[in-house]
Amino acid sequence: MKIIIIEDEIESRRKVEDYVKQYDPNIEIILSTGSFREAINTLVNHSIDLVLSDIEILDGNVFDLLSEIPVICPFIFITAYDHYTFNALENHGFGYLLKPYSYEEFSKVMESYFTLKTKISSSNERRIEALQMIEQPDYRKRIVVQSGKEKVIILKVHSIKLIEIEKGVLFALTELGEKYMIKETLTLSNIEATLNPRVFFRINKSQLVNIDFISMYEQYGKNKVAIKLIGSEKNTLITSVNRTPIFKEWVRK
Repeated sequence: MKIIIIEDEIESRRKVEDYVKQYDPNIEIILSTGSFREAINTLVNHSIDLVLSDIEILDGNVFDLLSEIPVICPFIFITAYDHYTFNALENHGFGYLLKPYSYEEFSKVMESYFTLKTKISSSNERRIEALQMIEQPDYRKRIVVQSGKEKVIILKVHSIKLIEIEKGVLFALTELGEKYMIKETLTLSNIEATLNPRVFFRINKSQLVNIDFISMYEQYGKNKVAIKLIGSEKNTLITSVNRTPIFKEWVRK
């Protein structure tokens, strides 16, 4: 955690520093100063979690200064005057310490800050997880293939470097160079729709490639691209004319 202390009275500033270290030695005091304007430069150039600040300092009234220079991090205000409470709440004020204050009072305000921060962080994490569940479709993770007449194998999608259709039958080529017939009755378009489009791309009417296995590609004629797959460098895959510009954009994502 990174904080800034703004207090123009040296003894008062040292008291805040000592209380911070006593509360949690791992808290990093990025700047301890008597000038709000000096603190602004640090606030702009560093990610600050909390500011502990007096209200009446040499630069002027902190609330007036905050109205001139927008700051988004939370403040705990420290003052000898109790009539600033409402202004403190309106100006990023998370807590309020009235001088003279004890370590117990300081600790209580800090504890309240950490409790609320944890709740906000937890709430944001749950919100992000929910958004990710909404935004990320449940793409296929496995494909069932046939080996021989009776043996059935379950392949992990990330191990498949190429899916292609030959005479109406779908085949999967694995990272080990093994080729299996896909048991499911699907068209290439059907199976393409179940795969992550950031990983698999349809380069022509009969082939889907996994980007993680593309070793290189080069221009092939005027409007096509020749692709080599890792472990299958002797074979060349050719994009169709209409898929070539889309392929070039896809590999850059």
